[in-house]
Amino acid sequence: MLGRLSQVAAFYGKRNSVGWRDGCAVCPVYRSVETEYQKLRQGVTLTDCSHFGHFRLEGPDALRLIDRLSFADPHRLAADRLLPSYALHEDGSLFFEMLVADAGDSYRLMTEGVDPLEVAALLHRLAASRSFEVAIVDETQTQSFIGLNGPYAWELLKDVIGPGVIGLRPLESLSGNQLDGILFALHRVDKAGEYGYLLQVDSDYLIDLWQQLLQVGRRFDIEPVGYEALDLCKLENRLTNIHREARLANHVLELNTRALMRRDRREYLGRAAVEKALSEGVKRRLVGMVLEGERTAQPPLGAGAGVHADGVRVGDIAHLAFSFALGRWLALAFLEADYAYAGLRYRIGDRRGDAGARTVSAPFIVSESLRIRPRQDSYFERGARARLQDGERAFPPKSASVRPHRFQGVLTDRRAYRRTIA
Repeated sequence: MLGRLSQVAAFYGKRNSVGWRDGCAVCPVYRSVETEYQKLRQGVTLTDCSHFGHFRLEGPDALRLIDRLSFADPHRLAADRLLPSYALHEDGSLFFEMLVADAGDSYRLMTEGVDPLEVAALLHRLAASRSFEVAIVDETQTQSFIGLNGPYAWELLKDVIGPGVIGLRPLESLSGNQLDGILFALHRVDKAGEYGYLLQVDSDYLIDLWQQLLQVGRRFDIEPVGYEALDLCKLENRLTNIHREARLANHVLELNTRALMRRDRREYLGRAAVEKALSEGVKRRLVGMVLEGERTAQPPLGAGAGVHADGVRVGDIAHLAFSFALGRWLALAFLEADYAYAGLRYRIGDRRGDAGARTVSAPFIVSESLRIRPRQDSYFERGARARLQDGERAFPPKSASVRPHRFQGVLTDRRAYRRTIA
């Protein structure tokens, strides 16, 4: 099968290149990664999330099917709330990422990480294996998603649907919204480290809503951003990227992720492997690293490069990217458990090492959204809040994570710590 072409990518036509995510052609970059990154960290941005899968599960065994699928425990999921979770392979590695929603008369799954056709096949296989009474409706072609991200994304939404959006907490949903007669559901997900929302709309009205958001957002200087800028923000905030480091994890517990799960009599995909890892200990862990030297040129390294301690290979690089905020190259690496601590120095590359690096605590930076007070601050008064650095470019403040010890700026702010720790 050739895959899908995003309506948004088709709307921009030949002006932009496309990349493939989850069987869908979407734009990785519209202008430049740096320009889009700056806008995402400072203002309001639109993102094409057409690669997401969307499924509706109905029937008396809908929750049982989700329970069998989900690594996290769905039984305490309340209405209008979202449960972030993963589906695992039997060996404990990640299959895909998902958000579970209780819609009252049904459950909904929003998936990312694999082609939705693979998700549909797995759902039907699980339902058949246990003879579950459940109707599985694939709405990927009829429901689409637009990402709205940035420290002032809430302010644009306040203009669209009213001040009630300020009280929308992370992982909450709000249905029945409209913009110029276009109905959409709103999910707060914060997937890029800043205020972040998913707008769910009928696919027939996707481009209309996209254009209306661009129009309403003109006074916020809104711009579209591709997935490469979002990937960089995820890296800096140590939010798990299902398309990057998660794909290289041998086991979900290597990611140091946080997920609520029950261990008493729950059967889910990969449980045996998870229980084995919990009893025997996790052999590798994902750790953040800062490469030494304020270089801008990419070092001759990439995913799969070795991490060495005293000439011995102790890990592998999973993701490498340049942080425009810190002016440093950042990396995520899977290190042997005995070496996976903050404040240690390693060499990356061959045995001699092509670059020096130091492990740091998560996250790499503190997002501007953590400093925004929606009831008092505004995009139009941001000049008084700007933290200028490197000429006239405004960036989030540098995190002390570049120092060889646990940085104190986040740990002393418990609210920031809860929101950003990986």
